[in-house]
Amino acid sequence: LASTRTTLPILQNIHLQTSQGQLIIKSTDLEQTVEVNLKVVSEEDRALTIPARLLADYLHNVSSQTVELEFEDTN
Repeated sequence: LASTRTTLPILQNIHLQTSQGQLIIKSTDLEQTVEVNLKVVSEEDRALTIPARLLADYLHNVSSQTVELEFEDTN
């Protein structure tokens, strides 16, 4: 749902948030919003946005069904 043509660059991103053992994935074009909740193992509650194209390309190329995200400071 992330838009590739927008005057608001943040709309090209996917929002990822961990909260209470859940990974919440959100995307919007300001008219529609898609939200997916997944159970995860998470040590802390964190949030970030990542370019949708970067995430899609990575997930398309990863051979494992398990994906591990690691936060380091604000990166």
